[in-house]
Amino acid sequence: MIEPSIRAILVADTAVNAASGGRIRPTQAAQDDSYPRVVYQITSDSPNDCLDAEASHSTVGFQVDVYAATLLSARSLALLVQNALHYYGGTIGGFNIANIKHEGTADLTPPAEDGEEQPTYRMSLDFSALVLF
Repeated sequence: MIEPSIRAILVADTAVNAASGGRIRPTQAAQDDSYPRVVYQITSDSPNDCLDAEASHSTVGFQVDVYAATLLSARSLALLVQNALHYYGGTIGGFNIANIKHEGTADLTPPAEDGEEQPTYRMSLDFSALVLF
């Protein structure tokens, strides 16, 4: 799976790494992580088989969630993540990525609970990557 490559791209981007405080994690955040933070996970992996040969590439879907204490911070970090990943191409983390495409962003911030001063703001970005074997 390309998780090491996703992390390597985000960590190598100085703006994303600085804005997230280096809190870039696969699957779930560490229990003691503060905000803002970035969490990513693979959502699909589809080998692209040909009629007369084995697959030479795969389309990998992945989601990146950005959590922050303010809406402005969540939106800003989401845009930095989008800029770092969208149209990325190259070999990183042991994978040859032909390109990454941003498929969309959603605001998944839940409404504030009774007695809660403010919610944790969450932006979710969906991507697809064409990975060559």
